Amino acid sequence: MPPYAYFVICFLSFSASACASWTMVVLPDTQGYMTAEHYPGFLAQTEWIVDNKNVRNIKMVLHEGDITNHNTPDEWQMARNAIRVLDGHVPYTMVIGNHDIFPTPPFDRDQNLLNDYFALTDNRLNSITTEKTAGDLANTYSRFTAPDGRKMLVLSLEYVPRPEVLAWAGEICDKFPDHTVVVLVHANVQEGPAVNGEPTTNRHTLGNTLWNKLTGQHKNIEIVLNGHHPDGNDTDPHGPLTTARQSTLGKYGNVVHEIGFNSQQQPNGGNGYLRLLEFLDDGTTVQVRTYSPTLDTWLTSARNEFPIKLSGLSPAVTNKGPDDKGPDDKDP
Repeated sequence: MPPYAYFVICFLSFSASACASWTMVVLPDTQGYMTAEHYPGFLAQTEWIVDNKNVRNIKMVLHEGDITNHNTPDEWQMARNAIRVLDGHVPYTMVIGNHDIFPTPPFDRDQNLLNDYFALTDNRLNSITTEKTAGDLANTYSRFTAPDGRKMLVLSLEYVPRPEVLAWAGEICDKFPDHTVVVLVHANVQEGPAVNGEPTTNRHTLGNTLWNKLTGQHKNIEIVLNGHHPDGNDTDPHGPLTTARQSTLGKYGNVVHEIGFNSQQQPNGGNGYLRLLEFLDDGTTVQVRTYSPTLDTWLTSARNEFPIKLSGLSPAVTNKGPDDKGPDDKDP
């Protein structure tokens, strides 16, 4: 069967995910759900994930940060109640956003209450995750082998990662060269001014630092996910959504797909929108899709539904370029 025919058949059957081998779900900023009126949107997201974990073969949930709005105990308890719906059903990972370290000034990452309300032991399925510092969920990595045989590594990094955190993350990439790496951060790519009604994409200053120190420097990094940034004044008929994305060649010629998604400017705290990354059974295609369980609506514009291509499944990749030598390499 020609590749284009395969894609058409799969595309026509996406409502049932017939060609998806497995799925990761991405939750954008949930700060807008931190009121009694809007909180049901957050619960709807996690309940939908549990209800669909088998039919869509959901293997992990990734939260892009700004879990809360004002970093208060009441809000963290609300977040805990919504996210822990996933316990015993699917592993999940979260990153800290700027709203999770309020009140500011001063900027103090230690003010966040994440570790007061969440721990790896909450969910037995989170045993796939390792903390950089024991008892601290601000920087972690998660490893698993997907149903299609792809070895996955998800790096979840703090807001404005410090140099030592970026160095640690790079060491983890090098330690597992045969894994496909997904980097989860709060801020990276953003929407710029719209051109002919379509938003442009560029990296935030924080994203440039991330690229120069980590995401553009390792051959096995293939996806970078973020929230945080507001809509770029596009003409999306469904209302304001941050849908930034670009694919860039990394240091070793590898393609890095940088994808920003944030729905907090939608009504009702975000209208429940989430992202699905469906890893298709051709072994290389990931179909990105956007859905709201509260509206029961799929967004099918090119900004909200699109495929990306990953490297093929292979025994191993290496973070060394053709002219690089590791400590064990010797000249002939």
